[in-house]
Amino acid sequence: MTAVTRSKKQKKVGLLKEVQSELKKVKWTSKEELKGFTKIVIGSTLFFGIGIYFIDSSIQGVLHTISELVKRMIG
Repeated sequence: MTAVTRSKKQKKVGLLKEVQSELKKVKWTSKEELKGFTKIVIGSTLFFGIGIYFIDSSIQGVLHTISELVKRMIG
């Protein structure tokens, strides 16, 4: 094994040890927090999805009405 290969392996091992050390410092969310945040995300997604659906339907209705009026005017 060459000195360069050993140096690369040492760097990788050192990096993994640093990552492990940093992960021990992380404050992970509890199951209750995770469930609460998941409910908020799902609720928000549904709320905005339904809102966008109604806005889109309204715009489509207005454009359809305008299209019909133009067809009647032009012939």
